Amino acid sequence: MVAVTGAALTVRAPQVSQGECCAHCGAAAAQITSGDNRFCCQGCAQVYSILRDHNLLGFYDIGDNQIESLRGQPQGDYSYCDTDWFRKLFVREAGAARYSIRLKLPAIHCAACVWLLEKLPEMLQGVTGARINYLRKEIVLTADPALPVSRLVSFVAELGYVPDFGPESRRSRALTAYDKKLLKRMAVAAFGFGNAMFFSFPEYFSAHVEAGFARTFLGLNILLSAFVLFYSAGEFFANAFRALKKRKIILDLPISAGIIAMFGRSVAEIAAGTSAGYFDTFAGLIFFLLLGRYVQSRSYEWLNFERDNLLFLPLAVRVKRGDDEVITPVQNLAAGDTLRLRNGEIAPTRCRLLSESAQADYAFITGEALPVPLSRGDIFETGGKLTGRAVDLEVLEIVDQSRLNRIWENGAETNSTAGAIPESNFAERVLPYFTGAVISIAVGALLYWLPSDTSRAWNAFSAVLVITCPCALAMAKPFSFFTIQSALARAGLFLKSAATVEKFFSLTRIVFDKTGTLTAPGRYDIHFHASAAGSSPSDSRLIASLAHQSSHPLSAALSTHLGDAREEVADFEEVPGAGTRGAVAGHTVLIGSAAWLEQNGVALARHAAESFTTEVHVAIDGSYKGFFSIGNELRPQLTETIGALAKHHQLALLSGDGDRERARFETIFGADVPLHFSASPAEKAGIINDYRKRGRTMMIGDGLNDAGALGVADIGVAIAEKNSNFSPASDAILSAQSFARLPALMSLAAQARTTAITAYAVSFAYNAIGVSVAVAGNLTPLFCAILMPLSSLSVIALAFVSARAGARARGLK
Repeated sequence: MVAVTGAALTVRAPQVSQGECCAHCGAAAAQITSGDNRFCCQGCAQVYSILRDHNLLGFYDIGDNQIESLRGQPQGDYSYCDTDWFRKLFVREAGAARYSIRLKLPAIHCAACVWLLEKLPEMLQGVTGARINYLRKEIVLTADPALPVSRLVSFVAELGYVPDFGPESRRSRALTAYDKKLLKRMAVAAFGFGNAMFFSFPEYFSAHVEAGFARTFLGLNILLSAFVLFYSAGEFFANAFRALKKRKIILDLPISAGIIAMFGRSVAEIAAGTSAGYFDTFAGLIFFLLLGRYVQSRSYEWLNFERDNLLFLPLAVRVKRGDDEVITPVQNLAAGDTLRLRNGEIAPTRCRLLSESAQADYAFITGEALPVPLSRGDIFETGGKLTGRAVDLEVLEIVDQSRLNRIWENGAETNSTAGAIPESNFAERVLPYFTGAVISIAVGALLYWLPSDTSRAWNAFSAVLVITCPCALAMAKPFSFFTIQSALARAGLFLKSAATVEKFFSLTRIVFDKTGTLTAPGRYDIHFHASAAGSSPSDSRLIASLAHQSSHPLSAALSTHLGDAREEVADFEEVPGAGTRGAVAGHTVLIGSAAWLEQNGVALARHAAESFTTEVHVAIDGSYKGFFSIGNELRPQLTETIGALAKHHQLALLSGDGDRERARFETIFGADVPLHFSASPAEKAGIINDYRKRGRTMMIGDGLNDAGALGVADIGVAIAEKNSNFSPASDAILSAQSFARLPALMSLAAQARTTAITAYAVSFAYNAIGVSVAVAGNLTPLFCAILMPLSSLSVIALAFVSARAGARARGLK
């Protein structure tokens, strides 16, 4: 029911009897009848019939079952799943003449979903297994070859779990060749570490070991350590050698020197019969060093930051071949092909409109929130989403030459030509001094002891090289940054790599996109302004019924705003970019622009328009009822968030929209903050590049229209409603739900500098202790075995404790 209060139309929840509710999802005003049940849409009716036919109606009795309506869910055509290219990408052999497929199902949200999907082998003949990963919202299905993949996928979709192939990236989840090599080297080092420690226990704790056992242990230690030296530590030697050829000093150089010195001294002491060497410490050192490298390499393996347009574009489209429509992979499109695009589908390349008219939603391309009306012959740009009735398009460019790629390439070119801001890297800056100091101390100890004790002199020289191997120094930065990166991810800011943390340290300016970044996509502030003639409570039911039939985003917003009350609509007509008309309960209802209503003979009352809203006018039976003012809804706590950031950074706004909302955002940002409107993607990149010349700049945006700006910024942050969303050219993904936490997130990122410096201090303190013992010629295997792993573990523990404490102190858990 609807009540009119002054000039605002407010909505109360409709009073609906239980018999009028959807038997599947419980939605009100279910109008579809099937047997003794009523449903809100054909999708819900279909799922109910599937469950009924397989005696699985117990699904509705599961506690806390949260069933979502399937109204408005597009009917997918999954025939492309049987093509060779699809099977090559997503289908795997499962043994015993079966295949398996992994499906990403974002709709999984409760225990009832798991219960239902686990019953797939009982519902669809040919399915032999269903394994669900609830946290990742994935299901792995195994099936007999006789069951077509398209049938399997479409059946899952018919149950309401539409697969999402967009963010699927086997490359982002799979280990790279480098990661696999690291794991193998780590495994060998860990095996050598554990066994060398076991073989060294008799030497450390007992002087009474049977000679045969001692020789056997020593021989095994030498063999194991030699394999660890040449296999696990080989990367350090190769990197050091390449750097020396270029006359550069890198961290791998002193690491290699320390590793060789430790191995050489161990062999020498065994040969001299003075000790069992340092082989356990040697293998443990290499293991920890490789662990740090693996952490760096895999810190973002579960997020996809690849600039791969196939993660955004549809996998396949319908191409007209005579009277037939053939599902064709987007990679195989050719200029001149005729596409058939349906409501909600995305154009994979630049096309020409062959139908009379269409509406293209370019929010992801230009940032403009409202659909653009097109006529025959107009260009339908890459990435545009069709809104409304199906249309025919002529392909003008193959996918690899599309505008999508050009935006990325332009961003990359701009970024490569811009003056790069030098990165702060304490370890690299201090490394030449560290290496020089180590060599000087070692040579000084040698010269000091040489006149009096030759044995002690060489002992002190090698001991300094052994104990000062910069393992803790090498681990300080990666573990400090990685733990902060993990804490940020738990709070909603997902960094491309741990190295991105360093870019937050000297950030000067933050530039925001408007549409979809500061405003909430798909959510609107809606107010009704009644005319002098007024509006009755029954009018909202008529308006909602007509708006529900339209695919226009503003009509969908009105339908949601006015509630679920519905009437049958006859003689429905929609004029793209103008308005809709229909007969509802015996009344003629018009919804649309002021010009369109006037063209249909409706006299409108004149009024002052609001600068940041769109007006949708309404007439019933030729009588003007008023208009809805619809504006973009701002992110929660936007004003407070902008105010907190402004205390420490300069701010700016970039938007592809016109400047009708300038006054609104001047109130939020302040009159002295630059606001750039009507900026094209290339202009956005140019503005960011200008800002970078004045200091390190972060860009926060969404959509492909921001790709160039995100790519050229020192830090590009893509805001996303879902963490797996496509993020072109970005360094990070910010969860939309965490936008209000941005000041705290940036403060936590900046804390990584303090953590790293503290870790470096700990590393130097351990080195100072070790050097004092080594210079005196008193280094023993037991002392080395305790001190070196302890220094590495201390750095790791410091990093983890600091990150968790910092997150807790800022309310980020």
